[in-house]
Amino acid sequence: MFYRLLLARVLKFHAFRHADYEIKRLILNVIYELFHGEIAMLMTPFLPEISADGEGRKAQMTGKEDGFR
Repeated sequence: MFYRLLLARVLKFHAFRHADYEIKRLILNVIYELFHGEIAMLMTPFLPEISADGEGRKAQMTGKEDGFR
């Protein structure tokens, strides 16, 4: 009898623990999907400025910038 009660409690705790992990993961995924645009806008000022032809990135990587800017 004792083992049945113990097993029931262990299984209940184990199932709750894994359900909690899955629920947390689902909640975080939903938050990320809902606020992806806002997160990207907050990060934009910290990203390097890159022109359409990629010259900004190339100049920044090599440390050489043209004198025409």
